[in-house]
Amino acid sequence: MKTVHVAAGIIRKEGSDELLAVQRGYGDMQGLWEFPGGKLMRGETPEDAVRRELMEELQ
Repeated sequence: MKTVHVAAGIIRKEGSDELLAVQRGYGDMQGLWEFPGGKLMRGETPEDAVRRELMEELQ
């Protein structure tokens, strides 16, 4: 079985129970919810991966 390392960021509005999540609109997991994040690149820390993924996904 292949191991894939990923990192996800959970963003919560301060003083609230609201979380930032996105609903997939494509693929096998269409309609499901996920937090922003993705696969770690070689040599990348989980923290760096979350920062990179947030920049890519949220502009």
